[in-house]
Amino acid sequence: MEFEFKIIAVEKGTHSLTSEKGDKWDVDTLPDVQTVSENATVEKRVIELPADLLEKLTVEKENASGLLGFFDMDGHSAEIMNWLGEFLPKPDNLEPENIAADWYLDHVEFVPKKEPKFEVEVDLHDTSGNWQQGHIWQNDKHGEFTPYMDIDEPPTYYNHKEFTEQEADEIIEKLGGEDGLIHPRKLEVNER
Repeated sequence: MEFEFKIIAVEKGTHSLTSEKGDKWDVDTLPDVQTVSENATVEKRVIELPADLLEKLTVEKENASGLLGFFDMDGHSAEIMNWLGEFLPKPDNLEPENIAADWYLDHVEFVPKKEPKFEVEVDLHDTSGNWQQGHIWQNDKHGEFTPYMDIDEPPTYYNHKEFTEQEADEIIEKLGGEDGLIHPRKLEVNER
């Protein structure tokens, strides 16, 4: 059975309350406002956002000196709020500043959107001239994209080979498309 709590003012000297249905309660046995508010559980609203947008907002929040400083964001607040508005559900997308303020004050939770990841697979020659399968890796420190044969993969400290679909498409295009010299193609990570 679920109850709806309502806070009502009761005059001093009142000993019982009667509902519209005729139910009676002894005022002394009803919880007071403080007890109800201490025991109330409020679930935060959760909104999924792209990881890069969430990272940008988190950095801005950490560097802000209060809520007003958060909205200043070194002069590019409008750009970030427009970006946020693209990913918020209606009607929240019309006023992303309100949701951002709620998030800043911990009334709303932003979580990374679970987006599919892709690898860019390529055909490479090994030192003996044999075709080997490989993947394109990106070095996070230098931003370079490098093909590696699967048997010679680099350490993962600064390197990764999983990309968003858009990033994978851009890499394939830079490599001359699927008909390019090393035949780049994207594979969804969970397809492997």
